[in-house]
Amino acid sequence: MSQPESKPLPTDLGSPDAGFVAGVGAAVAVLFVSGAITVALAAGGSTSVVVGTVTTAATLGLVVGALLASGVDGLPERLGQRRRSLALPFLVPAAFALATPIVSRVPSIPPETVVGTGFGLVGTFLAALGVASMARTRYARAMAPDEPSLTVPRLHPNGVRRTLGIGVACLAGAVALGFVASSGGIDGVPRSSLAIAGSGVFVGVLGLSFIFVGLSHRVQFENSGENTRLHALLPDRTRRRVYGTDWSTSAEFDRSHLPTLRVHDGGLVDERPLGDRFVPWEDVTAVRLDESTLIVECRGAATIRCARSVIDDPETVAATLERRSDGIDPVNTGPRQGRETERSG
Repeated sequence: MSQPESKPLPTDLGSPDAGFVAGVGAAVAVLFVSGAITVALAAGGSTSVVVGTVTTAATLGLVVGALLASGVDGLPERLGQRRRSLALPFLVPAAFALATPIVSRVPSIPPETVVGTGFGLVGTFLAALGVASMARTRYARAMAPDEPSLTVPRLHPNGVRRTLGIGVACLAGAVALGFVASSGGIDGVPRSSLAIAGSGVFVGVLGLSFIFVGLSHRVQFENSGENTRLHALLPDRTRRRVYGTDWSTSAEFDRSHLPTLRVHDGGLVDERPLGDRFVPWEDVTAVRLDESTLIVECRGAATIRCARSVIDDPETVAATLERRSDGIDPVNTGPRQGRETERSG
C-alpha cells in the first residue's frame, strides 16, 4: 500500500523554537564528541588528550548545531512531514553501527577505538530519537493549531503487556552486557569492558523503570479497588514520575496520565511517547467500536486502537469520529454504535 501524499504545510512557518534549536545543537554535539573520541582513541591518545578533545568537540557541536537549526525556517515541521525526512537523523547512528564491527576487526586500528564508535552508536541514536520526536510533535502542532473539539484518553489494549515486555527485554540485555563486561570486554580491552558495564547498568535501570510503570498500569486498569504490595511498602509515595511517565502504588484508577487522541478541524492528533502523530481526516478510512476497543483505521499509517474501558462515552466518541471523517461538522445527533465508514484507498 502506497503512502498517501502529505498535506501541504502552512506558508507562515517561522524560525524553529528554542527547544528544537537546543535539541539539534545537543545532537550535533554528541556527533562531534563521538567522532572526537573515536579519532583520539584510534590515534592512541592519552586520557588527558581524549578529555580535552571531548570538551572542544562538545562546545563546537553545540554552536554549529544551533546555527544550522536556527537558519532554516520551518525545519522541524519539514522534518516531521514525511517518514523519509524523519529517517535522516538516523543515518548517523547507522554509520556508527557499520563502523563498530569494522573497527574491532581491523588489526591496524587499536581495539579500544570500539569504545568511541559504540558510544557514537548509542549516543547519536538517542539524539536522533529526540530530534525526530520533536519534529513529529511540531509538525502535528503546525497542522492542527486550533484547540481540540474533543480529547479522548487513549490506552492501547496491549499497552501494559508491551511495557512489561520492553522492561524484561531491557533486563535481559543488561544481563548479557554484564556477561560481556565480566569476560574482559571486547578483545580484552579494559576500557571497553568499563564502557559495556556502564551501558549494562543504564539498560538495567531503564528496564526496571518500564516494569514498575507496567505493573502500576496493570493494577490501575484492572481497577481492583485494592491496595497493592507496593502501596503497603511505600504508603507515603503513592505517585511518582519515571522517565516522564506516572506510576502509582495505589489501585485507584486515574486517566490523567494517559496519552490522548485529540480531535481537530484538520484531523486527529495521536499523542505518543516518540512524538505526536497527525492524521488528516482524508486518511481516516474506518471507525469501529467493538466490545473492548475503539479502532480508527488510517490509510498509509498504523491503526489507532484505544481500550474502550478508559473512554467515558465510547459510543458518542465513535459517532463523532465517524461524522468528522465523513466531512460532517459535529452535531449532537446521538451515538451510532458499531457503524463503520469505509472509503476506497
